[in-house]
Amino acid sequence: MGDISKRVLVVDDKEINRLSAKVLETQGYSIDTASGFLSATKILAGLSLDEVIKHPDRIANTRDVRHSILLIDLVFPFEGENCEFVNMRDDSFTRTKELPLGYALSLYTAKIGVPKITIITDMNHHASPISATFDLFYQSKGRQAFRINKSKLMMFNVRDFYGSLFSIKDGGWAECVESYEKRKSPQRDIFVYTNGICIRHQFNRYEDMQRMIAQIKNSGESELIVVKNWIAALDCLLNGTRKYDKPNRNYVENR
Repeated sequence: MGDISKRVLVVDDKEINRLSAKVLETQGYSIDTASGFLSATKILAGLSLDEVIKHPDRIANTRDVRHSILLIDLVFPFEGENCEFVNMRDDSFTRTKELPLGYALSLYTAKIGVPKITIITDMNHHASPISATFDLFYQSKGRQAFRINKSKLMMFNVRDFYGSLFSIKDGGWAECVESYEKRKSPQRDIFVYTNGICIRHQFNRYEDMQRMIAQIKNSGESELIVVKNWIAALDCLLNGTRKYDKPNRNYVENR
């Protein structure tokens, strides 16, 4: 299979979040994306749609690991449009309905041996019982890291991070990060990603950072949109970096 150490699969039904994951390419990662459960398992197992329909057991029995990292949403469709799946002929089954399949996909990828897995949701846990289940995996010290087989799994809500990723009007991306390592003089950074190039802007004053954000916001034709910060989640997953965590939140590793 070759070197898979920097090969990442991102699963999210929102196109804007799949596009934002491309920012990871500026850090040397190779990114594959999927919008649903079936397309994700096809990529993970290295199968064609025809093989999945005729031989679904091959998904369950695959032994080839093609990615080192999985970054996934919590809720997404079983599969996108115009896809069929063996034995699913019930007209009442809606293939585009959003379901909490992030749990199942994370367990499947741990089963086949993907080393590092992260679920990231942007749902309000007060508004959904499914996203509220995230509280079962939270301790007073912060989000937990679990070991399933030999895989490391972490689960985040986008609100866990100090640092927002924005879609810029000209097609680039901007990551706004606040570091609380020095409480009296917090450092604030904006990382602008355009055409595979990252430029870092540092600020000592919040007002200066806001001014830069305003300039970015006015640089194109559409509004600034907040998207999932895959960079922050991946940094926590790989390094346990505190830079993105709220001051009283770190992660705890369970073995």
